[in-house]
Amino acid sequence: MSNKPHSDQAFWDLMLKASPLVGAPHTVLMGMRHLRDFKAPFVTATKPQLAQITNLNEKTIQAALQKLKAVGMIDPIYNALGGRGKAVKYRIKNPYERTYRVEQAMIAKAKQEAEKERAEAEEEFQTDHEKWNAQVIAHMETGLSRMAAIQAVERGGR
Repeated sequence: MSNKPHSDQAFWDLMLKASPLVGAPHTVLMGMRHLRDFKAPFVTATKPQLAQITNLNEKTIQAALQKLKAVGMIDPIYNALGGRGKAVKYRIKNPYERTYRVEQAMIAKAKQEAEKERAEAEEEFQTDHEKWNAQVIAHMETGLSRMAAIQAVERGGR
């Protein structure tokens, strides 16, 4: 059985659903869909074109493209350095062929969230433990005070 999507529409639908990104990178990916080469996983675009389609400024477009490259969802394959008015041709990676970097980014994010939850739970435990210790010490001090009072009464009564 083939892992390839059945149509250009299916490829882009899958690509957008598979994207772990939100915000500007996702918006830029949607904008790239409008500029795609017919029935091929390629997009030739300038930053002003993407800005016009997405209503984002060019600096935001640049940052979003860098994020998409960093997670391995796009690769510049022609005119990668770009330049004012020069279109860059990008290869949009098939989401069935998830790259190691995307998987690692998702794993790292999950680990980071788990570590944060662990740290919060540990902090809560420490706080609860400190409260419990303080209560135990207070009870012990109260008990010792009572014992001392009882002993004093007993000594005085003899």
